Amino acid sequence: MSATNFYLEKGYTPVFRHRDISGIGTATVWTPTTNTRIVLTGLSISANLAGTIAFYWASADTKLFEFYVGGSSTIIPIVHLESSLQNLTLDARTSSGGINGWKVTAMGFEIPIS
Repeated sequence: MSATNFYLEKGYTPVFRHRDISGIGTATVWTPTTNTRIVLTGLSISANLAGTIAFYWASADTKLFEFYVGGSSTIIPIVHLESSLQNLTLDARTSSGGINGWKVTAMGFEIPIS
């Protein structure tokens, strides 16, 4: 059973967050609703210029993973991460960029702490 199907069978609604990131630095990709935690089940990452993009649980400043993406390319890594703390944002840090240099779509669920 896939991670997505597991959460669908539990009755959770899928969430999609899209973010265009310009320039070098940190940007929030996903801010969960109050008192929920993020379950990340998919990513799509596109870059205009070659560079790295790293993802973090922001408040904990914990690096989750980092990818090198070639210019004018898209990657769709297989991921499944579940935050253990509520209200943590998913942030991305880029090493290169320009106007809309990166396009990130995060897919998953927001679930309450039980």
